[in-house]
Amino acid sequence: MRSVAHGSHFSTCHVWFEQFLSIDDLNRLKAECKGIDYVVIHGNRASIEGKGFKSSRQYSLVSDLTSSNEELLNLMTKTIRNEINRSERENVEVLFHSSQDLKSSLGIIDGFARMYHEMYAQKGMESVQLPTKELAGYIDANQLIVSIAKIDGKPVVYHSHVYGDGCSRLLHSCSEFRVADNATRNAIGRANKYLHWTDIQRLKDMGTEKYDWGGVSSFDNPNGIDRFKMAFGPEPVEYCNISFSVSMKHRLYERIKSLWRCHG
Repeated sequence: MRSVAHGSHFSTCHVWFEQFLSIDDLNRLKAECKGIDYVVIHGNRASIEGKGFKSSRQYSLVSDLTSSNEELLNLMTKTIRNEINRSERENVEVLFHSSQDLKSSLGIIDGFARMYHEMYAQKGMESVQLPTKELAGYIDANQLIVSIAKIDGKPVVYHSHVYGDGCSRLLHSCSEFRVADNATRNAIGRANKYLHWTDIQRLKDMGTEKYDWGGVSSFDNPNGIDRFKMAFGPEPVEYCNISFSVSMKHRLYERIKSLWRCHG
């Protein structure tokens, strides 16, 4: 499954849910991507090392959506189940937007981008922005879903997923941080858990069999976000991300970056 994002200087082909087993496979892909500057393969089964190909290890968690809803709920901690049920009783509204919806309603991504930036700004990370050009490539390829949880009609949580070929992966998640009281913050936290559960159910109804939680930093020493994801009961997985330049322009750029690091 492939999509192309056009940045200010380079175009990038993102490849998802495909497996490449050898250098020959990668060279064939490179030939297929003429006219593109750069290729990123997400979640390959194994590392492939060779001239011009870069591999990096990725850790993640995957829920098996061929299981029944009862089985999936039983894998979760009691706290997660209770908060999902409470959020449902509190009538949290959930909206699920396909790529077709996003093409006709650009304001959805704009609202997502604002909340995403505000959340990271609250954490002192002003430079972090939602990669809207990359998301636009997924939308054009009909591979993006955005879900929203609302409390009293106001969006408080956004999720984005890339999906296709029976698989999905969480790309981005953000929630409203500009709240003063603990009760509202707790309600938003519950809404986030509830939104993950409704994401799972909707994607399952669409034929998705694997729900990837978007990566973790460590299985042995998980951080807070890792532990949050683990509480839903998914299985740990390891794979590799592979990237390489296609155009001469991007190869030159990578060479200059390498020289700069060596002499910096």
